[in-house]
Amino acid sequence: MNHPVIELNTMQELKVYMSPVRQQLLRILELSGRPMTPKSLSLRLGVSPSSVQHHLKQLLPLGVVKVDHQERINGIVATYYACTGATVCIGATRADLRNDREALAFQVVQTAVQGYFETMHRLGPTMPEEGGDAMAGVLHLTEADWLAFRTQVKAFFDAHSLPGPDTSPWEFALLAYDASESSEVSP
Repeated sequence: MNHPVIELNTMQELKVYMSPVRQQLLRILELSGRPMTPKSLSLRLGVSPSSVQHHLKQLLPLGVVKVDHQERINGIVATYYACTGATVCIGATRADLRNDREALAFQVVQTAVQGYFETMHRLGPTMPEEGGDAMAGVLHLTEADWLAFRTQVKAFFDAHSLPGPDTSPWEFALLAYDASESSEVSP
């Protein structure tokens, strides 16, 4: 299943998307795997429901969240929001957005690493062996190997980015680059 690709190219789009509160909001929605109301999101974020509503209304035009459905609860219409599963690219063709891309990449990786260690500390010795993994290293790949790996990983991510029956959320951060030009390798 191919998910939409959203390219953020303006400073306004970046400002909306990169807000730390909005990033937390998106993460909560992704990890929950279910549509949530501004009220339930506000309890998780520790901010007011009206603040969450404001942030959701800012994210809606970008296409990263959607109105999933509405329900009448005690006479009040509650709106439920969900992530769209879209892949977000930040100004890939714009050199002037390099710092913003790097800042967001650092934030995303740091959040995943922090979540990993918080889970390890919280569960301690009760954490199952298959409960998490951290890997780092160097692979020696041909161009064809790299393209095959990237294609397989992208297809796997696309197939598993939305919740389904009997699934649980696994947070990840994956970075890969051709290190042959790295200063540690170059003479």
